[in-house]
Amino acid sequence: MSMDFFSNQGQAAAGQRVTGLTSERELRESKFKRNEDLGEQLDRLALITNAMWELLQQAYPSLTVEHLLAKMHEIDGRDGVYDGSTHRPPSDCPSPTCSAKIMAGHPRCQFCGTDAGRRADPFSF
Repeated sequence: MSMDFFSNQGQAAAGQRVTGLTSERELRESKFKRNEDLGEQLDRLALITNAMWELLQQAYPSLTVEHLLAKMHEIDGRDGVYDGSTHRPPSDCPSPTCSAKIMAGHPRCQFCGTDAGRRADPFSF
C-alpha cells in the first residue's frame, strides 16, 4: 500500500504551474485551485491523524491526551525552539570555502559535498 496519501491532490496545481499561465485570471484561478488542494490535503491529514490517535487509544487504553501533549512538547523542543513547529532552520556549511546553507536533515552540503556532521533525517522537509 502506498504511503503517498496526497499524490492526487497536488497534481492539478502542479500541471498548471508547468504549462505557464498567461492571464491574470488564469493565475488567480490557479492560486484558488492550489488553495483548495492544500485545504483538501490538510483535511485528509487531520482525518489520518485522528484515525491513528483512535487506533493508538484502542491498542493502549492507558494512553491519554496528556501523554500526547507531552510528546508533542518533547518533539517541538528538539530543534531548540518551542514554537509549535518541527521546522529547523538551515545551518551554515562548515567548509571555509563555501557560503551555502545546509537544510535541516541533510547530512552534507548540496553544493560542495562537505559533511555537515549529522545523519540524514527522513522526517525533515
